[in-house]
Amino acid sequence: MDARKTDWGKAVIVQLRRALAAVAVALATTGADSAAQTTHAELVDFYDAWRAFEMPAFEGGVPDYTQRAMDRQHAELEDWMDRLYAMNVDGWPIAQQIDWHLIRAEMNGLDFDHRVRRPWARDPAFYATVFMAESDVPAHEGMSVHGFVDTWKYDYPLSAADAAEITEKIGAIPGLLEQARGNLDDSNARDLWLAGDRSFGGQARDLEAYGRQVAGTSRELDASISAAADASESFRTWLEAEAPSKTGPSGVGEENYTWYMQNVHLVPYTWSDQVMIMRRELARSHSSMRLEENRNRHLPPKKIRLRKRRIPPAMSKRGPRLDVDNGHSKRNVALLANCVSRKIWFVVCTQNLCGTRAWIPMVAPFGAITCTQGGAPIMTTISIAG
Repeated sequence: MDARKTDWGKAVIVQLRRALAAVAVALATTGADSAAQTTHAELVDFYDAWRAFEMPAFEGGVPDYTQRAMDRQHAELEDWMDRLYAMNVDGWPIAQQIDWHLIRAEMNGLDFDHRVRRPWARDPAFYATVFMAESDVPAHEGMSVHGFVDTWKYDYPLSAADAAEITEKIGAIPGLLEQARGNLDDSNARDLWLAGDRSFGGQARDLEAYGRQVAGTSRELDASISAAADASESFRTWLEAEAPSKTGPSGVGEENYTWYMQNVHLVPYTWSDQVMIMRRELARSHSSMRLEENRNRHLPPKKIRLRKRRIPPAMSKRGPRLDVDNGHSKRNVALLANCVSRKIWFVVCTQNLCGTRAWIPMVAPFGAITCTQGGAPIMTTISIAG
């Protein structure tokens, strides 16, 4: 039996057990006075303690993501979840009950990470630590280790206190990456591995640029940045050398994806529901485009100039392989191109979180195309041989 399906089934059983326990608590406390209920202040204290538990132990500034530490955390997680479900919150205002559900979602997320995703043991990019620019989402895109440094949050020139703080955080990178090599020893997630190569090539370059930006602030900071840049490049080289041996899938599967969306993000849709919604929106976009084409059918055709690029000889079953430049690196994406008058049709092969390949037709006027890498959307401008 597929281990991922087994984990998913166990997770459902655990959730049902906890739901029944919550019903039992509610029945046992029916008719009791308000003093028997958990207070919201107690939930806040519980949340603070929970967040402290979720953070791994640090030694020498390095978070402990070793197998032994993660197994211990997962074993203790069930007790935390039982304590949450034992709370009697039925009499609370809706806004306060939502706080309870948000903590439940966080706990489900950590449980999912231990059972399925296991980024500390599968995903090299998990150990990327330095972020030079603010993300366009509320937090970082993807998972990050505890102890990361957002250089963009600091005021420059750095104060002595800020320089010391950054020195400590960046100074932990060599030790963290040394631990990561052991943690990732059994990883066989090919797509994640290849993405890690790109992440650490970028981190090494970012550290070199940051070193030039803050050069002379302190000798300790200069030394920590230099050591971290060398460690990042060495880690990237190791990932590149190991990549040919990584042949396994990176996705979590449709059932696990659905469980994650419903129990962590609290979204009611299944994987199939979301595929249907996206296809509906794609059809809506195509319909709008067709209406515009019909409305402007009497206008003269617009001349389009495309910059030619040599098509590599490697061919896929579905068409040529064209270089795509997303601003970070040039990667080959399987495309099927059919140039028709003013429009260029592409079929983009994407690899999403589920590990399911989706061939999505898109219209790309002026050579611009929206596609994805690792399940994340990227804006790319490409040119093909006319």
